[in-house]
Amino acid sequence: MGTVWWLGVVQGLTEFLPVSSSGHLMVLRALWGWGPPGLVWEAWLHGGTLIAVIAGYRREIGEMLQGLVHGRRRDWAEVERIAVATLPALLVGGGLSAQLSALSLPGAVVGGWLATTVLIWATPGAGGRSGRIADLTWPATLIIGGFQALALWPGLSRSGSTLFAGRRAGLSPAEAARLSFWMAIPTVLGAILLTLIEDPLGFGRISGIWLLGLIVAAVSGIFAIKWVRKLLASPRGYHGFGWYTLTCALILGLALPVGR
Repeated sequence: MGTVWWLGVVQGLTEFLPVSSSGHLMVLRALWGWGPPGLVWEAWLHGGTLIAVIAGYRREIGEMLQGLVHGRRRDWAEVERIAVATLPALLVGGGLSAQLSALSLPGAVVGGWLATTVLIWATPGAGGRSGRIADLTWPATLIIGGFQALALWPGLSRSGSTLFAGRRAGLSPAEAARLSFWMAIPTVLGAILLTLIEDPLGFGRISGIWLLGLIVAAVSGIFAIKWVRKLLASPRGYHGFGWYTLTCALILGLALPVGR
């Protein structure tokens, strides 16, 4: 039960904090044998982070759904851009999933964490940009989606990559966070659907322990979403995560030397 609890916490926090959930889970699996026992369990934990996004943005999502029903142009423009930004990750994830999962642990994760550090420090601070998702150009939208696809590399944070791309594209901190986290909705749904296709009977193994992991991932994910949104609005708070990912890369590089 203790392992399930911690896996839920790690998944929920690191999915939305710019520190890479895949990197943390791979390191936990390599060093202590912790890790999701199969793709179905991993997809189940991601379901907890999906709940976190919906709960954390329930008011905004409700307003958007009302706007879509009433044909509000800005809401439809946002949906179109979220869909287009999601395409690169879905295409890359579906076509290269086996190759990505076979990457060597130390070199891949260390490199991913170092790249995440650079992206965090290169993300513009609060202020200066006030663009909205609906106003993104199509090239900018695809570039943001491309950064999400690059984040399939272990250790390269999905949220850190998309927050960097969104802020560089001119989005305000709040809009960049919203796009980054809302892009997770179709991405996670796609991963769950792919898992169902590969193992249609797997979700029949759901138990009380699994439910605990889902709840913990959802609660910690909500906390992470609120934390990132708050730090993005501060002058330098968000950039502190770069010191964390740099420290992780250095410790892992020393503990598991690249090339061993």
